[in-house]
Amino acid sequence: MLLFSLLLFVYGCSDDDGVGPGDESGPLRDLVRIESVNVSPASTAEVEIYMENTVELAGLVLPLTCNGDYINLDSVTYSQGRLADLSQVNSYIYSAQNQVVLTAFFDENEIIDTGRGNIFVLHLTVAQSSPLQEVVIDTAFIAPAGRLAFYDTTSQGFVPSFEKGVLTVR
Repeated sequence: MLLFSLLLFVYGCSDDDGVGPGDESGPLRDLVRIESVNVSPASTAEVEIYMENTVELAGLVLPLTCNGDYINLDSVTYSQGRLADLSQVNSYIYSAQNQVVLTAFFDENEIIDTGRGNIFVLHLTVAQSSPLQEVVIDTAFIAPAGRLAFYDTTSQGFVPSFEKGVLTVR
């Protein structure tokens, strides 16, 4: 019994519940947040993208841009996040412009339930010649996808709050 109680205590104190950056216990918001990370030159990094939504979603558009040089956007994965089981998720990487666009539109059988958690991971490489810098990962208008938007189950679009991330090269 003592061992069981100890395991419950340790598990209860764990902060690794899979929710990710911005883990909050407060009320849900409509929000996209980019994780801030520290990296070294000649290294790779994974930046988690986090989302909260107060209504069921039938789609989303998430265009991101990085303002720094010496950074290469390699790939996007969403196999472990809230989009993992959805069939119509696409990502487009525009390496020359340091931009990535994630789009997801679903039918009535595939929706994103209300909630919070990671939606995808952005994988990037920092060049060996990179100076010490802070690279802002922000949202922007990227043609033809457009701007950041959530789409509810009636196809009504709205803009969620957005919190940019910073990639600090040290």
